[in-house]
Amino acid sequence: MASSQDGEQAPLLRATHHVDDAREPVVGNAPISRLAIIVQCLLLLFFVGIGKTLIIRPINQIQEDILCHKPNMNDTHVLDNYACEDNELSLLRSWIIAFESFMSFLAAAPCGMAADTYGRKRVLQLSIAGIILAQAFDAVICCFPEQFPIQLVGLKGIWTLIGGGGTILSAMIFTIASDISLDTQRSTMFFYLTAAAISSELLSYPVLLALTYAGNWVSIYAGFGCLIASFLITLSLPETLVPDLRSGGPMIVSDTSIPSFNNFRLTQFLTSMVVLIHRTFSENKKLGMLIVFCVFTTTGNNVALLVTQQSSQRPDSADIPIFISIFWSSILKVVLLTMILPLTSRLLIKKLRFSPMRKDISISRASVVALVAGSLGIAIAKRFQSPIVIAAIYVYALGCGYSPAMHSLLGHLSGGHHIGMLYATIGAMQSIGTYIAGLMFGISVEIVPFIFIFLFLAVVAGTLFCLQLEETEQGELIWIDLDYLESHSN
Repeated sequence: MASSQDGEQAPLLRATHHVDDAREPVVGNAPISRLAIIVQCLLLLFFVGIGKTLIIRPINQIQEDILCHKPNMNDTHVLDNYACEDNELSLLRSWIIAFESFMSFLAAAPCGMAADTYGRKRVLQLSIAGIILAQAFDAVICCFPEQFPIQLVGLKGIWTLIGGGGTILSAMIFTIASDISLDTQRSTMFFYLTAAAISSELLSYPVLLALTYAGNWVSIYAGFGCLIASFLITLSLPETLVPDLRSGGPMIVSDTSIPSFNNFRLTQFLTSMVVLIHRTFSENKKLGMLIVFCVFTTTGNNVALLVTQQSSQRPDSADIPIFISIFWSSILKVVLLTMILPLTSRLLIKKLRFSPMRKDISISRASVVALVAGSLGIAIAKRFQSPIVIAAIYVYALGCGYSPAMHSLLGHLSGGHHIGMLYATIGAMQSIGTYIAGLMFGISVEIVPFIFIFLFLAVVAGTLFCLQLEETEQGELIWIDLDYLESHSN
């Protein structure tokens, strides 16, 4: 292991961190500040999740009414059911998802690079602003259908270029949580953040039901209120980026100096971004492979949820048990993420003396096994109309710890450098997975998507169990130093 003096001369190398030698967070001397930051992050996720649901669901209904309505009919309130079932509506929504996924993919790397150079708070605020503008774009078109053709909503994804949308918002929240966490606590922080996102979804539906009684636009206005509240929360959020990790003592957020945009050079910024992405996948192949696998797990996750939600959207007497199981499986996820998994993580660290990396990969392996078993059970049950689909949904829910544990594991493998870029890249892979899931869901042969679910997740599970990760891999040359972006900008 290199000496501290050598470490100062070679900032790309990072010493191995053990349980008793975990790194200090950037606000290591202020536990109250760390608690305040994580509470703000939880509230932010909560308001964004509720706000988007309160807007998107009524907007979808309004769009459907506009597309399905036939103004040349004698009764202007009669909807053409054939038009509603036609490909126009599904094609429009597929285009919106595809375009947003593509724009999120394009925006991920620049936003991640900007977060590691100019601060997480700025990118987070930009992301929320982009989400508000995208929803406002939808609302204006739906409010004035005579002036704007409804097909214009297909261009909604353009606003994702401003801040990267929900993908970058989640990445920045995870980045901030990583900045303020010890290595031993990172995955627990991520468990709570994931639980907050699921809880906001659970709470948003009864709120949506209550507000839609007063009209769709009442729900939409309330949703915008939640999004604006989330932006106001970011105003009080401190910056957690430490641009220089080479100083010896503990660093406080207020003592850090974030580069300004005055000396920004686009060519240097883009060149550094390309070099950073290249090194991510070429110089640490295990890290790059696990990042790419986020496409597989997201695809499997989304397809499985789409299959189960297909029944929940049309809850006739045969599908009511499936609808109920989806609801209770979400509650099961919250219990696992807020109680069982944090306690398990603490047990592995304190009692069994696992290192943070070993603990995270153990939780990831157990979770992905549940995902494989649950997805296969859902696939078989849906194919043969078997009642075991209920049990399979609950088994699948047991794998909810995979994503937060994997985020934490990848943070260890990266050596702790350029976490914003790392999590933004993960978000880009998840955008690809979401798009692929939508394509697979449209395949006419029902068994084909199920086969791909099992193959994708089985590949990830097999790789995780075969992959040998050593603690010393945290010291590999992974990232580049961005100091020259500021020092060579003149």
